Formats: sequence, C-alpha cells, structure tokens
Amino acid sequence: MKIIHVVPAFIPATGYGGGPTVAYELARVQVQQGHDVCVFTTDVNDQSSRLPAGFAHTDGIRVYYLRNLNNQLAYRYKLFLAPALLWASRREFHGCDVVHMHDLRTFLNVVAYGYAKGKVPYVLQAHGVLPTSGRLGRWKSFFDRLIGYRIVKDAARLLALNQREGKAYTDMDADIAKIRIVPNGIDRKKYEALPERGHFRRKYDLGNLPVVFYLGRIHESKGLDFLLHAFTNLLEKVGTARLVIAGFDDGYLPQLKEIVEMLDLGDRVIFCGYLSGDDKLAAFRDADVFVTPRFTGFPLTFLEAMTCGLPIVMTDAGDTLDGIDGEAGIVVRYDIEQFSDALAKILLDSQVREKLHRGAEQFTLRHDWQRVAENIEMAYQEALEVFREGLHRRRS
Repeated sequence: MKIIHVVPAFIPATGYGGGPTVAYELARVQVQQGHDVCVFTTDVNDQSSRLPAGFAHTDGIRVYYLRNLNNQLAYRYKLFLAPALLWASRREFHGCDVVHMHDLRTFLNVVAYGYAKGKVPYVLQAHGVLPTSGRLGRWKSFFDRLIGYRIVKDAARLLALNQREGKAYTDMDADIAKIRIVPNGIDRKKYEALPERGHFRRKYDLGNLPVVFYLGRIHESKGLDFLLHAFTNLLEKVGTARLVIAGFDDGYLPQLKEIVEMLDLGDRVIFCGYLSGDDKLAAFRDADVFVTPRFTGFPLTFLEAMTCGLPIVMTDAGDTLDGIDGEAGIVVRYDIEQFSDALAKILLDSQVREKLHRGAEQFTLRHDWQRVAENIEMAYQEALEVFREGLHRRRS
C-alpha cells in the first residue's frame, strides 16, 4: 500500500508536542510492515529554529521537509504556511492508495484536501485539536466555517484518540460510522535500558523526597495553577515533597512562577525546562508519580511514564482515558482536595504504588505501536472499500 502522511511538523522537531513523534512512529512501523510511506511536512523545529529543508530518507520513510514561511506564525498561531506543497506533492499523490492527514486546521491539509477529494481516500487524525476554545478559538471557528467542516465530512475515516474526540467529530456533522477509536502507541523496546536511578535526583538535590512530576507544555490550558494549589495541599498530608515541572514555556511560565511565590512554595517547585532523551528518562525513573491535571487527546507522556513504571494521577476536567482509573493510576474530579488525596494515597502506600505499577505495565503492553498500526491499516482498508464503492456508483 502506498501511504502519504501530511503533518505540520515531523521528527526531529522538538517544539510541537507529541504529534511529530506519533506520525513518525506510525510511519516507521508501516515501513516495517512493507508499505511505501511518504511524509509531507514543514521545516519547523521550535520557536526559534528550523530543520534543513529538502528531501530526506528516515528509517525507510521518504520525507519532504518543505520551507515554512514564518516560524513565529507556526509556533504561536499554528499557521504552517508551506506553499511548495502545491507542486511538490503532485507526483507523490498520483497513484497513492490513501492519504493520512494529521491535525486539522493547517494549510497543508487544505492543499491535501484539494488533491485528494474525489481522487483518493483520505483519513483524518485530529490529535486532540478539535475543540475551538482557548486563545485561538476565533481563528479555529473561522477555519471550520471556511473549510474545516468539509474536510471532516468528506474524510473516508476519522481517527479519534478517545470517545470524547469521537463526539467532537460528530459535533462537526461527521458520520459516526466513519469514526474509529485508535489511541497512541509506545515502542517499549526504547525503554528496556533505562538510566540508573538517582541521576536526576542528584542533579536537582532531591535526596529521598517524594517527587511529583509534570512533563508537557507550560500553558494555561493544562491546569498547572490548579496543580500548584493541590501540591500545597499535599504538603499538609505528607510533610515534604518536591514538584518538578518540565516542558516548553508556551507563554504561561511567568504567571506560574508568580503563583509559586504567592503560595510560598520556594524551592519545593522545580522548573527544569524542556527534557528529552536520557534526561527525560532519568526524570521518569526518579519520580514517584506523574500528573497532568487537564489534557485533550492522548498524551504520549502518559505512555512514557507508565512504561517507566510511574502511576498516573489526572482529573476528569478535559479528556479521560479508559483503563487508567484504579488500574494504572487514579482519576478524580477537578477538585484540589481530591487530587491531593490521590497523590498522598500513592506516595504513602507502597502496596497501592505496586498495584498501579503492574497495571501501568499491562496498559502499555496493549498500546504497542505494532497493534496501533494494524488498527489504522484496518481503517485504511475500510476507507479504500468505501471509496471504490463510491467510484463504482458514480460510473454506473
């Protein structure tokens, strides 16, 4: 099968969350399964740097890194403008079996939609971006009215990370029969040789203190102010602990530091910036519990944490994931007292930690990338069948 992926950013891009990694891991496994895989993306890397533009081979994947017109527009406003796609994609689109469009509101998807509609089936995977709330809400609503609803409606299959994202598709008038729930995956082999325990603790002078760990974008939508208040409450229950907050600043770090000062948390909250590679694994290795108060989609950090043996604590404020609560972690209402109680339960009870550790291991076994890729291939096959039936009806 010849597969084309259209994604705004691709590895080794570091500034755009888990999307580039998800697209890469899927494409990599698809190559291993014998498919011909091509990726169209932009040269964005992070807020201030680019990747080399041009053509590259990565693990058998043919990748076109197209020049993006403005890094700041891409990073701050998610406007990935790569006009070279207009002519660079013509040869590859001809004769392909399926186009896999990632994200929704991108220039690349508009171009891909124009090429694919009526000519080749396409599958859309939104990666948690469908809600129109937040800083870019007006822009998102404008895009949807202009063309977003049509991109969703005309897709042969729609991949959702969870039931809530599936409902978000139907809220955009999507046919429920087209929706397939396909969570993100993890390559467990990459976590077989973890760093020795203690490296991260020594670096930040954590000693044997309980460590609560957050890794993700530092953005107001993540509920990090809530996390700080819950951590203050936790200190009353466990006596002493440290909260480690890691990730790119997405405009909220100064406000977060003001809250730390207001709550008189001092050096009990550690901001360690963006972590990757062994530094990230060392943090997972030395933490005691992983937290994300509010999220959309299916964060890869959850799978990474669980693969490293960490239990999860999250709330029901945003999206939720099946199979976490009581098995690999604890899910509570968006309530400071309940959240801090859940943290204290894990930190103070070794039997609870061990039970959740075993559950986390089983959870990640069910989310191996090979299984995820097989489920997505089934969606591709369904898309092809529907497309061919439609062609047959039009010709007859």
